[in-house]
Amino acid sequence: MEREITQVFLAEDEMQAGMVIAAFEEAGIPVLKKTRGSDGLSMIYGFRPILGIELYTAKEDEERAVEILLGLGLLNESEEKSGKLPLVSI
Repeated sequence: MEREITQVFLAEDEMQAGMVIAAFEEAGIPVLKKTRGSDGLSMIYGFRPILGIELYTAKEDEERAVEILLGLGLLNESEEKSGKLPLVSI
């Protein structure tokens, strides 16, 4: 069965991505992670990915993922109500 995926968050670094991934997995939401930029090469040498880390969930899990991001303080109510998720958290 094919599932449509959607980007729900752009993490600043590996630590933030790990925190979000752990929260999603604890809630039973599968998540895919993609490092932007140099295809993860910078991670091999210990550098922070300059362009961030994209996190994706299945489209049907998007609403629950947004609730988790709100709970973690990585998304605010006005962004959630506008329907436009921030893809950068600074």
